[in-house]
Amino acid sequence: MSSYTKDQLLALSQENQKTWVEKQDWFQKEDFEQSLYAAEITALAVPDLEEDFRDCLTDYQEYGTAGILLENGHITEERADHLEEHGDFNEEEKAQLKQCLIDRAIENGDVNEARSLSFNLDGKEVLVTFYGTYHPQGGLNVQFLGIFESKNQIEEAMSDVGVVIENFMEGVILNG
Repeated sequence: MSSYTKDQLLALSQENQKTWVEKQDWFQKEDFEQSLYAAEITALAVPDLEEDFRDCLTDYQEYGTAGILLENGHITEERADHLEEHGDFNEEEKAQLKQCLIDRAIENGDVNEARSLSFNLDGKEVLVTFYGTYHPQGGLNVQFLGIFESKNQIEEAMSDVGVVIENFMEGVILNG
């Protein structure tokens, strides 16, 4: 599979890792892209989450931020009326709002998924990882992220793509 050791492969630049991947027999097979549908989702990242969150707090009336919290059952109508007028969200409401924005992004398919294929090199696992979006109508649209030793390294790389969702598998069913 490789003339590189695991450590040599991991030390390559992303571009050189990509070149290596593209030369592999398994990558060149006609069904390679199909194999990514079954690949483990190792991280999720929401692009623009911090910007959307900031906008919802700054322009709360325009974004209907109190209504978002109300319709998700986080606040009462009385509290929603107060927030709509004053915009003084407490820390718990801010955390709930951020979760609502994450949930909405997942529902709308506005998340980047890291999908990893596990391979054994020198008796050690490496995760060949691609990231992108999945839409039921359009399928997967992915690009190469890198080769990693751990899911933590994948999450770190995905933080360049968006806000990484911690513990995303808890209570979330993904289109995979």
